[in-house]
Amino acid sequence: MARLGGNSAKASSGINAVNTGAGDSAARFQADTLASGGGLSKPELVEVLVRDSPSAIEFLTDMGAALDSITTLGGHSLGRTRTVSSGANVGAGVMKAAYHALLASTVTVKENTQVKEILLEDGHVAGVRISASSGGCVEDSVLPCEALIVASGGFSANQDLLKSLKPSCADLPTTNGPWATGDSVGMGQAIGASLIDLDQIQIHPTGFVDPSNPSSPSKFLAPEKLRGVGGVLINSLGRRFVNELTTRDAVVGAMMRQPGGRVYLVLPHTAAVSYGLPAIQFYVSKGLFQQASNLNDAASLMQVDAQSLEQDVRAYNEAAAAAAIAPTPAPVAASPSATATRQCPDTVSPAPLRTNRTPAIPDVYGKALFPTPLDVYGTLYVAHVVPTVHYTMGGLEINSHAQVMKARVVAAAAAAAPVADDAAPSPGSPAASLTSNPPHVGECQPVALTASQPDPGAVIPGLYAAGEAAGGLHGKNRLGGNSLLECVVFGRIAGREAAAHVLHVYEQQQYQGNSGGQR
Repeated sequence: MARLGGNSAKASSGINAVNTGAGDSAARFQADTLASGGGLSKPELVEVLVRDSPSAIEFLTDMGAALDSITTLGGHSLGRTRTVSSGANVGAGVMKAAYHALLASTVTVKENTQVKEILLEDGHVAGVRISASSGGCVEDSVLPCEALIVASGGFSANQDLLKSLKPSCADLPTTNGPWATGDSVGMGQAIGASLIDLDQIQIHPTGFVDPSNPSSPSKFLAPEKLRGVGGVLINSLGRRFVNELTTRDAVVGAMMRQPGGRVYLVLPHTAAVSYGLPAIQFYVSKGLFQQASNLNDAASLMQVDAQSLEQDVRAYNEAAAAAAIAPTPAPVAASPSATATRQCPDTVSPAPLRTNRTPAIPDVYGKALFPTPLDVYGTLYVAHVVPTVHYTMGGLEINSHAQVMKARVVAAAAAAAPVADDAAPSPGSPAASLTSNPPHVGECQPVALTASQPDPGAVIPGLYAAGEAAGGLHGKNRLGGNSLLECVVFGRIAGREAAAHVLHVYEQQQYQGNSGGQR
């Protein structure tokens, strides 16, 4: 991409950290993250993520990022997501603070420059081949380096790679910018890096449908924070159908089973105030939210049965009132050693069933946290939303020191079912060697898809990765607020480790009197 920022600047819900003031703990945060990962998360990475979360927030606030509010996102057992109460979204605020800190440093930033290849010498990082654009001219050159940190993001905008790994995702819209092409996957594979969980692609439940261009393949994200402050999801029958604060994969699974696939996000005015009215009014100005004067007006905007809608809203408000006086159920601890059989990537979670209400969980869909009730007679905001490709959990496999692991076997395991000819990647392409015949939509055979097997304990010296370019942390589903956190935690670790590596190489060269030459 031409400038700094990327998808991090678009992050709009928040960044997580242990919230001891609300009864949170490292163990509880780890349990939520591991449970969301479905047994595929590497426990040692989760432990580091949670351990370093308080210092990550301190690091950002010291740089000038304003994180003055806390909200609850889906899959979290309590509120631990730091966010903003006004102004730009969280990601833009964080990137602005980081950018100004960068300008005050001695770091050289090369914009309009693309990395084309990672270069090794004797198995160690030796540099990168780059292509720089300026004034309509393109110049290729080699940039020597002893250490390289890959932080190039994921591949949610790479249609060819998505089609080869998870065909059902290729036709979905995406919230990502066009820069999210996952170039690091092919470059990493070319030098023998271990790739992990490439088939684990997160579909975000709520992308805004722009009424002026409903079929656009690019969607403006309707942030999870909208549900975190009290937004609810309504189907074409005027009914709720899911716990809005369960994990993203579960919400998407429920949405895909709704009549006609048409789903709306309804936000009460009190929740809009909590989110930030200027931001909500921005969405309204873009036509993404429509403002309703009351519940009947909202029903008309959604073209749903007003009586059914009011019935479910009143039941929701009763559950919220009951939850306010009932103790919050304790989270179920997830074992760090839990394992899970990799499931067909095109299989969504079963739709949540209505359950008998209990004092601890009064909602029929199991919702235990109710940020605000829905005002039947007050202002509401209504948006048509659809699932969108949002995040890729897989990438370069790293260890707890952010070092990229070395692959023992760079080959894909045989998969369970063939794909149509038009779904197969071209022979010899990076995608072709990453996977083989993933299943069709709706098929449910187990998939043994692994891009490579790591060489236990072996790393590529001098190569580090952080953020969405790295894999192994989130497993099959990422919790909202863990993406920015992963960037900060593992980005700082990668920086420290890379600096230490360069110093070690320099000391070795000095000790040897440079007799072996310099890389």
